[in-house]
Amino acid sequence: MLGKLRKSLFSKFLLSYIIIMLLPAAALYTLYIFQTAKTVQNEIMSSVDIDQQYAVSLLDNKLSDLKNTADQFQLTSGFRSYIATHKFYSSGSGETYGEIIDDIFTLGQMSTFSKNFFVYFHDKGCVFSTHGLHEIAAFANSNYRYQNFTPSEYIDLLNTIKEPTVLSSQRITIQNESNEYVTFLYPLHEDFRQITATAVFCVPTNQITSLFSGRLGEYNTSTYIFDSDSHVIVSSNPIETFSVEDLTSFQRDYHIIEHQSTENSWRYITLLPKKQPILSKLLSTGRTFMLYFNITLLLSSILIWYMMKVNYNPIRVLHKKASTITDDIAERTELDTISYALDYLQEQNSMLNTEVINSQTLVTNSCLRKLLNGGYSTAAEFNDECRSLGLHYSGNYFFAAVVLFHHANDCTEDHAKAVCGMLQKHFESNYIYNLEENRLITINNVSESNKHIVTDAFCNMLKVMSQQYSVSATVGVGTLMTDTSVIGRSYMEAQSALDYRFVKGNGTIILYSDILPTDNTMPSYPSKQFERLHNAIAAMDASSADIYIKELLGYITTNNLPLFMARGICFDILRTVSEGNSSHAMPDNDILQRLASADTAQEAVGMIQSLQSQLAHERGKQDISPKKLSEQVKKYIEEHCYSCDFSIQNVSEVFGILPSNLSAIFKSQTGGNIMDFVIDLRIQHAKELLKNTDMLLGEVSTAVGYYNVSSFIRRFRRHQGVTPGAYRSVSQKKL
Repeated sequence: MLGKLRKSLFSKFLLSYIIIMLLPAAALYTLYIFQTAKTVQNEIMSSVDIDQQYAVSLLDNKLSDLKNTADQFQLTSGFRSYIATHKFYSSGSGETYGEIIDDIFTLGQMSTFSKNFFVYFHDKGCVFSTHGLHEIAAFANSNYRYQNFTPSEYIDLLNTIKEPTVLSSQRITIQNESNEYVTFLYPLHEDFRQITATAVFCVPTNQITSLFSGRLGEYNTSTYIFDSDSHVIVSSNPIETFSVEDLTSFQRDYHIIEHQSTENSWRYITLLPKKQPILSKLLSTGRTFMLYFNITLLLSSILIWYMMKVNYNPIRVLHKKASTITDDIAERTELDTISYALDYLQEQNSMLNTEVINSQTLVTNSCLRKLLNGGYSTAAEFNDECRSLGLHYSGNYFFAAVVLFHHANDCTEDHAKAVCGMLQKHFESNYIYNLEENRLITINNVSESNKHIVTDAFCNMLKVMSQQYSVSATVGVGTLMTDTSVIGRSYMEAQSALDYRFVKGNGTIILYSDILPTDNTMPSYPSKQFERLHNAIAAMDASSADIYIKELLGYITTNNLPLFMARGICFDILRTVSEGNSSHAMPDNDILQRLASADTAQEAVGMIQSLQSQLAHERGKQDISPKKLSEQVKKYIEEHCYSCDFSIQNVSEVFGILPSNLSAIFKSQTGGNIMDFVIDLRIQHAKELLKNTDMLLGEVSTAVGYYNVSSFIRRFRRHQGVTPGAYRSVSQKKL
């Protein structure tokens, strides 16, 4: 079975590598074919468009020449003599006729566009051409015969023309030679009102279409020229089914390029086939490329297969080692087993509270609370541990400030960020959010040169919060400290300052220094008692330490000290006791906040007394040997860990030992941590329930201590490699 799995995994990797090679090649092929084809097609369209514009311009010039020829004829002496003669005499002279014929011959020779040029005089019914003088009837019947006009229709057209006219391309027989011509008719005026004659130019159709051949012909285009009434004048390479009324139907197979002459309003429409020979050549080249690529891909696949076979051995060795760490389940592949082993190792080294680690806000709050509780001996230690969270202090002085929002709804994350952002413009500042209701705690750091701006910074902050956010608040500011271990004192001073808001007023900045009495009526600070307490703790003399703590608490009660001074002495007791702790942290994480919230000196004293009793009880518990204590803890966990409300804190409270000390003792005796032991017990119990009962998954989850089914499934899968449902299916089949 394992060999088959290896083979399957091997094939999967081999296929993935081949696909990785194939995708770029397919992308390049698509880019080459379609992008290149699109570029070539655009180039062809641009070329056809330019050529069409050039042909239109050239044809306009040719037509302008015809018009100029007709205009020049009106100015010739022959035409003017004919007009003069026939205006006063009923017949002209042979000299005048000869002069007209010479003028027609000369102008016809000068024209580069039409050699077939004649003039029809309406009143005499005669035609002058380079061949001489003709009667119009004979001329229309024998010399010029139109395919689409009878002689009489043609003569009527010549007699009735009022403006320049063009006759579309049609077959005309001239001097017994038949060909396609486009006829241009220009009325010749005796004066501004009277039309005397008509100049006729017959231009061979191929002379016009030749202007649109050339490069346009290379692309097999079809060009149509329409007059202003949308009648086809001439077409080059016409399409049988073409209709200008149904022009859009040709857009599927043709690119339509259209121009309109500015000289005569003619429309020029060129149909460019979308299928071009050059594009077919590109596709052929692409197919050749794909053939060679497939051959290369085949050879590369063979080489990859060989190299993978050679390099697969380290994975096999690693899988063997991973199997010694975690159970090797048949359904797992080598990489699955390695992955589960790595997950297991990672889980052994991770903290129990993963949600706190994964939450930026919670982790930041945790670090700042640790700083507030004196958990960092120096600012450098704090910076090194919290730099990845964006927390850093570089100044000389620390101080705490507490912002009291007057309305509960104002203490929001957004407002907290706004407050901190405004303070950071003046000095380094970070905040602990939601530690106390309606209150925002900031831990700040200023340099020697910036000490004087503290009050102004908070005043500006309150002003902006009021104007922009409609939020009112009062700020208590503690004393500046140089030692990180006593930031908690600054915090309690800030809380004490806030207590004087009933005197100072809401919406103000209250400095702790402002509430200190200025006279000497206050009792002195009990420095000698603290010195004795410090020495007792350093000597690990617990009995003497208890006596000195009681003396300090008695000093508070006997002298009836004010609340702010009682808080300070209690804080110094806590700090001195914490010096005996290797982590230099407060013995109780919440004691500082509870102490700062105390409303009376007696309440603060009671907290210290309670903590003293707890520490004494813990020392009594520690008299039990670690091995015996560990066995008692294991037994308690085995009996209570299946409750959804079970926690390490519960165990700590039962045995009267702080959670950190309890975990250390348990690990020293068992080699593992408490949470791993709890998880193993829960998963084993869940396996029994899945295998031997028909309980629903939600019921099993609750029975082993998980409120959330998703959390149970995730934990079970990480521990066993399969989901609870899959495990139940496999185990029940074996039964």
